[in-house]
Amino acid sequence: MTDQLTLLQQVPLERYKPRLYLNGFPKAGLHLLEQMARVLVTPSQIGQSGNEWLGTFKHRSWTNEPKDLRRFLWRLSCLRHGQYAKGHCGYWDEIERLMWYANIGQVFIYRDLRDVVVSVAYHVMSDDPQLAHEHKSFFQMMEFDDVLLAVIQGIGPYPGVIERWERYAPWLEVEWVLRVKYEELVADLELWAENILHYAVSNATRLLETRVAPMAITLDTEQELVKRMVEAAQNTGKSTTYRKGQPGEWRETFKPEHVEAFKKADKAGWLKQLGYEESKRDW
Repeated sequence: MTDQLTLLQQVPLERYKPRLYLNGFPKAGLHLLEQMARVLVTPSQIGQSGNEWLGTFKHRSWTNEPKDLRRFLWRLSCLRHGQYAKGHCGYWDEIERLMWYANIGQVFIYRDLRDVVVSVAYHVMSDDPQLAHEHKSFFQMMEFDDVLLAVIQGIGPYPGVIERWERYAPWLEVEWVLRVKYEELVADLELWAENILHYAVSNATRLLETRVAPMAITLDTEQELVKRMVEAAQNTGKSTTYRKGQPGEWRETFKPEHVEAFKKADKAGWLKQLGYEESKRDW
């Protein structure tokens, strides 16, 4: 039987560079995740603008109106080894199957949906042109408290935060997806750098013969990569859309009307399901 070393010597290493899709619910920390992943993989050019951006919803992912799914799948299939694409990708069976069969790993980041509300509100009210939104002028005419309510409840073509989240939530049930909770990531960058690195290596070699152990990397190489990933995560100045919102920021921002509006919208009890609260009455 061919041993591991011989097999890996016979197969071009290029075939075993990971292909990753970095996915995140909008304003959950996708750009922080990307900075870490860029140590391992390089940006692709499969997006509609010739870059790595590839999402499933129209209007800059602020709506639940899907783009052309067939076109999305075709572009995703063009992802090369050693590259990544990123975006806000809702769950479709077709997307999950393509990623699995094409051996495209997915890292999915999410966070406390109340902190997402705060981050979205700052985003839509910012004068920074890098923080894109098609109706900024409309939101900028509103008071900040009213914007928070609009993000929670939805307004015009923009669904509320829970309605949007439920298009992404099924990714949490996909066994092979690496799920990253934002709060855990920022609390222990080194641990999650290791987790992402191990996932990338494992995914890159998943299609090797089952009798062959996953490709290993030396301890020195692993430590160097983890160190670089942590340093990249700490260098948030390179991200044009990253706002260093602290976990639990909603506590200093929400007023009683925002708490009640969120509880009313969260009929499925997502805060409990995601491990942020024990019940609706606890906060």
